[in-house]
Amino acid sequence: MLGEMTLAFVGAILFWWNPSALVSVAGLFLVGFAMAPIFPGWSQAPVSVFGAHHAANTIGIQLSAASLGGALLPSLAGVLAQRRLIGDNSSHAFCLTAWIACALLDFDASEKG
Repeated sequence: MLGEMTLAFVGAILFWWNPSALVSVAGLFLVGFAMAPIFPGWSQAPVSVFGAHHAANTIGIQLSAASLGGALLPSLAGVLAQRRLIGDNSSHAFCLTAWIACALLDFDASEKG
């Protein structure tokens, strides 16, 4: 998971740096490419963490939270951009990538004990 998060950070930095449109598109591609396998892997973790008896409920809660975040975070970015609290989408994407990385690294550390 550390390699995926490193690749996502590199992509977010390229997107944030924005020297040209091609570099920004490549950075956005790297973020998506690196984060794509995390969600299915994270959905399988409750079986080993919470046991088979509670895994279905835990996965359901995770998927509900992911859907809620998928609906609220773009709306929040739009409201913040409209009120000029964020200047561009690249800073929002970088902060969101950093927040997801911290959450995943914390989850990975707590899983190891």
